[in-house]
Amino acid sequence: MIHLDNKNRSAVKTLCIMDLKVDFFGKSSHAASAPWEDRNALNGVQLFFHTVDMLRQHVTPDIMMHGIIQEGGTAANIVPKKRQHICILEVIS
Repeated sequence: MIHLDNKNRSAVKTLCIMDLKVDFFGKSSHAASAPWEDRNALNGVQLFFHTVDMLRQHVTPDIMMHGIIQEGGTAANIVPKKRQHICILEVIS
């Protein structure tokens, strides 16, 4: 039994939220001078986003998944060594 207000309720739907911070690490290099030496962390982030997107078709509508790239580098022509991704999973139970 749950007491949310002045009434007793025996069946209440609540929202469970789980935040997940994921860091992807690679090896930095300049895209014009030696791109073959890099290990692009963005590739890992993109693969993670595609995997979550494919997973969405297999979960029920009460499960919601969201994500953003919080740290994505400083310049377009430099492959960064670190990317940071924030994922939020919400489940109505």
